[in-house]
Amino acid sequence: MGKTSFSKIKREFNRGMFKIGRQKVELKVEGVSCPHCVLNIENAVAVLEGVKNVKVDVKRKSTKVEFDSDLVSLDKIKEIIWEQGFEVR
Repeated sequence: MGKTSFSKIKREFNRGMFKIGRQKVELKVEGVSCPHCVLNIENAVAVLEGVKNVKVDVKRKSTKVEFDSDLVSLDKIKEIIWEQGFEVR
């Protein structure tokens, strides 16, 4: 019997009902006022390993992120948004 990697086990497990490390958060982001702001945030966050989905809402001044906390931290996501020139609350 061969070795099975943790990532393979996790992938198989995630196909079921439970999601290891999967989180969804909604962050309040100040300064988002136009489509260019939306693209800056979405593109910067989307390239992080472990980010599954990111959606910025200008009207609500919020950013929803779905990510794997085993691969990327919430603090790192906030840092990337801040580096784009926006304040995260």
